[in-house]
Amino acid sequence: MGWSPADPACYLTSGYTAPDQSPPSPDTRRRLAECLALFTRPLVDEVMDKEPGAWHRLHTTEQTLRNQREDRRRAGILHRLVTRVIGDYENW
Repeated sequence: MGWSPADPACYLTSGYTAPDQSPPSPDTRRRLAECLALFTRPLVDEVMDKEPGAWHRLHTTEQTLRNQREDRRRAGILHRLVTRVIGDYENW
């Protein structure tokens, strides 16, 4: 049993703030899917092992989120997550 929202991008928030009431942009939905893929197995193992292809995807996602102009609040939340993972594993 569990809870499975129909559109998880709608619920992206930081801390205990209320989610943005506007619908997420298609770009935010794509970036969320990329992040979920990068932070689950098997790709997260490749990130932790510093595989060049996985790190390229991670850095590309970071850059895309940093440059995303629409849906900035949600993009910022995902960007902080990606930069934290980069910082945590880059010097590991």
